[in-house]
Amino acid sequence: MKKYKVRERRDADTNPYPNVIYFTQEDDLLITQTIADIVKEDALNLLAYNICADHIHLLIACDIEEIPSIMQKIKAITAKEVNKTREHTTATREHAPLANAPLENKKRKPLWTQKYSAPKEVTTQEQLDNTLRYIQNNRQKHELPPHINTLQTIIDNMCVSVDKALEPEYTGGFDVVIGNPPYVRKQGLMEHYPEMCAFYETNYQSATANYDIYALFMERSFDLINPKGIVSYILPHKFLITDFGVGIRQFFKEKKAVESILHFGSEMVFADASTYTCIINLDKSKKESVHFKKINPHELATPFEWDYMLYDKLSEQNWDLQSQKVFDTIDTLKQQPYTVDDVFDRIFQGIASGGDKFFTLEKIKNKGEIGLFYSEMLDKNIEIEFGILKPFLKGNQISKYENISNTLYTLFPYKLENNKAKPYNFDQIEKEFPLAAQYYRKNETFLRGREKGRFNNDEEWFLFSRKQGITGVESPKIMTQEISLGCNMTFDEKGEFYHPTTIYSFVKNEKFKVDDKFYLGILNSKVMWFFLKNTGTELRGGYFRFKTNYLKPFPLPAIPENPDLIIDNVNNILTLNKNLQQVTQAFTALLQSKFSIPIHKGFKPLVLSKKLQNWHELDFAEFLKELEKARKKAAKDTSREHDPWQMLPWHIKN
Repeated sequence: MKKYKVRERRDADTNPYPNVIYFTQEDDLLITQTIADIVKEDALNLLAYNICADHIHLLIACDIEEIPSIMQKIKAITAKEVNKTREHTTATREHAPLANAPLENKKRKPLWTQKYSAPKEVTTQEQLDNTLRYIQNNRQKHELPPHINTLQTIIDNMCVSVDKALEPEYTGGFDVVIGNPPYVRKQGLMEHYPEMCAFYETNYQSATANYDIYALFMERSFDLINPKGIVSYILPHKFLITDFGVGIRQFFKEKKAVESILHFGSEMVFADASTYTCIINLDKSKKESVHFKKINPHELATPFEWDYMLYDKLSEQNWDLQSQKVFDTIDTLKQQPYTVDDVFDRIFQGIASGGDKFFTLEKIKNKGEIGLFYSEMLDKNIEIEFGILKPFLKGNQISKYENISNTLYTLFPYKLENNKAKPYNFDQIEKEFPLAAQYYRKNETFLRGREKGRFNNDEEWFLFSRKQGITGVESPKIMTQEISLGCNMTFDEKGEFYHPTTIYSFVKNEKFKVDDKFYLGILNSKVMWFFLKNTGTELRGGYFRFKTNYLKPFPLPAIPENPDLIIDNVNNILTLNKNLQQVTQAFTALLQSKFSIPIHKGFKPLVLSKKLQNWHELDFAEFLKELEKARKKAAKDTSREHDPWQMLPWHIKN
């Protein structure tokens, strides 16, 4: 190697040997890879690089005042990495200055023994070309062999072209981006603009799952503001907890982009749109937390204190905006050994028939193996075999500890084998259930036309439109409404009831040897409601969705030594509710018979108003008022006024 006298003038001529550390091949690789990592991390525009025995050359496109900090970082990190490696090197490897130099001086020398050369600004094309050649050919100048392939590949990958390095750099940006971006889900875009979806999914981190385009607006707007700028949008808050929000939540987490969120919960802001919204503010300031407030939009002018969540507590998973106190409480709950997902084998939605007005029938009379039913589809009573029917519930029939009973049935064109549903063919239905087959034939055009003719074939026209909610239903199960104000769960002990998609069912894993009612008590508790309110989706009126993804994470305890404390209480509540329902049903039947409130309109069964069904919750004056309204509505007589006192039997009046 060709050496230069400047390296020998070290230690004021007290050291007879050059005070130089020559890099090994391993050093070359380590130093270069470390610099490549820095180049990538700091997005440096590196045009040329070379490493030559004991020094490096770099050509960087940047402002000249940036050079000191860049070089300080490069020197510090490379020295740290090399020294760390050398500490693990065996004693046989000595970094002697020269092969023939004595080894008396064992003191470790710094990796970089001199300051970097003063930066030189390149001002002309000729100067640039000469500098590039000088750096690229520097190993030849020192009579060093070419780099090994691995090292050269690292160098090639971290250097950019002159055109790329000298691209005009946009250093401006908007001070403010404010607005209400469009809300369009991916499905709508795919139908008309599939090429746009392909572009979005390639170029936007927020384009995940069935994304909504407003998430992309947030990502793009953040890139458009200057370092002191702000983005302020009013938009739906679903991105905080839904699957499609994973990408934008990850973007926000990485950039620490969210300054604050005003969350309006289920309160409506726009009179002409049923959308649950928030105001989100984004900026590029350094921050460790997200400020948020759940607030009624009419109270914005009232002073309030922000809650906050630390970014360290957030991830791309659901952003359940909670005060630190609520977060700590939920964190404590999560110390329980199990979750709903562990304890229950299945959580499922019910039947999606694609034609409820055909499939759902209301029983009028039991006639042995045949029943008389009201069909909404035909608006008349028909006879159907019970053998092709299943007891059926609707969402409004499920409430807290309800004693389940039914008057509804669903046609069920499937045969159960080991609790698994297999479809009949229509020939079997005609042979085994001729009355049902006649009913099918009368409505064949409607059934074949479901979903734009998707079922217009001989194998499927008589089946449900989806296969969900038909297998494994006939098992003991806890049931809940999909949308509910508070926890409203009950128990199907015999496993006999089918239901629509507005009800979810829980089937317990057999390895948990305890009565299902132990878990029913917990799932109906205030603890469950607290958890769901702070982790789920709020709807108008304070209702929440009891969907699978929101239910599965709920923590559950180990089975205690005496679970009967909960089970006995639940059994007592169920018994009391059953007694109340029997009294209520008997009393409403009395009302209908005594006060000429018909139970049918044509063929259609009628029910009392909600208030009269819950007569026991009314005071006496309200009860009389509702009774008169029901009689008028049924008789369609609004011209004559009646004295509600005269309507009551003498023994009630007295």
